[in-house]
Amino acid sequence: MYYRELAERASYLKSNNTVVSTMCEAMEKLVNDGVIRGYNEGRAEGHTEGFQEAEENMVLRMQDKGRTVSDIQEVLGWTAEKIIAFLQSRNLQPIQ
Repeated sequence: MYYRELAERASYLKSNNTVVSTMCEAMEKLVNDGVIRGYNEGRAEGHTEGFQEAEENMVLRMQDKGRTVSDIQEVLGWTAEKIIAFLQSRNLQPIQ
């Protein structure tokens, strides 16, 4: 190490079993918290994607049943433009 004081402090911390144990526990907690946070964020993203997919399937089913864009808009709260764009992306002609 370049700085004597830093080297001495690092040596002390490495040689003190209580400090080493405390640091190991702190690092383990930090890693576990990160894993849990990542897991929860992934679950939230999955829920959002699943909800979007369910709404898209509902639009397709309503279109198959002959529902108009305004009917779909009333049920889902989507804008008419969003419904029309979605149906056209699926090569379907919206029912006005």
